[in-house]
Amino acid sequence: MSGSMARNEGMYPGLIRDISEAKSLGDVIDIVPEIGQRVESVPCLMEVDGVVQELPKRKIIRNAETGVPYSIVTDQYGMSNHQDFFQICGEMLKHGATLDTAGTLADGGRTWIRMNMPEGTVLQENGQDVVIPSMMMLSDHTSENANLFLSSLKRPACNNELTAMIQGAKTKFSFRHRRWINERVSLAGSLMAESAIGINSTLELFQVMANKRLSSGIFTDFAMALLNEHRGVSEQVDEYGVKTIHAKRANEIDELISYFESGNQGAGDTCWGAYQSVTGWLDHKHEQLEEGKATRKKLESMWSSNLMGDGARLKARAFKKLENFVTR
Repeated sequence: MSGSMARNEGMYPGLIRDISEAKSLGDVIDIVPEIGQRVESVPCLMEVDGVVQELPKRKIIRNAETGVPYSIVTDQYGMSNHQDFFQICGEMLKHGATLDTAGTLADGGRTWIRMNMPEGTVLQENGQDVVIPSMMMLSDHTSENANLFLSSLKRPACNNELTAMIQGAKTKFSFRHRRWINERVSLAGSLMAESAIGINSTLELFQVMANKRLSSGIFTDFAMALLNEHRGVSEQVDEYGVKTIHAKRANEIDELISYFESGNQGAGDTCWGAYQSVTGWLDHKHEQLEEGKATRKKLESMWSSNLMGDGARLKARAFKKLENFVTR
């Protein structure tokens, strides 16, 4: 798989847009117009005994141009448009970041922009395996949750999203709608500096993982233990009292082994390759969906899970297990 696939719509059809040629937020909005759409608040009405009443201290947040509702919030909710939140991109560009990809979720209720930081590399015996540090900014109007900045690493060789970092590295920063705007200039530099600390330490560990051999048999045991710890043991007992793994779990193990034995675009039979097997298996699972099942809602769910949900937690667990293996 080529690195460019991370930006084209073949990766997650309709979700990911290439903004690498953009020079400003205005250019980004030209490519992803939803980021420039305004949001507004309107009274929250409810029918009680045939009478329409306004709910006190509640309001509906909706798209001002399409009327699509996003959430019901309290009257303390601080209003800001997506493009207001993303003004911080301009400050990050001044600090050396570059624009990479962008997209929308939930009918425009959530929008995101990814910016790349300076490159780092993981050294392999047969050359270099590039890993790109990045910062993803997520503007959210679907709930009263905070807007997010997610610090992560991406491996262009096979488009794997490496969300896990060593313990103590701060990977997520959250800001309420009513807090962040006046702080964005000073935040840009501090966010990048904070994330760089965790990224540099993690890259050093990646190098250790890349030079630690791992046999197929040990990887099989690792994959089994990983899924059992994360999802619970999946066994069945036949009429003779013999325990066997459920077919679905056995298929998941086989898929992970297949990724590992394929070499993962040069990662090889190493702990680094083991980590790439897990991230690759999760990040490319949507490609196995049957025709007709790859709905927008399903793709959004899978993408969100791998970035900040259950998929991300499974990646973090795999990373921690492998970190323990190479540092013990």
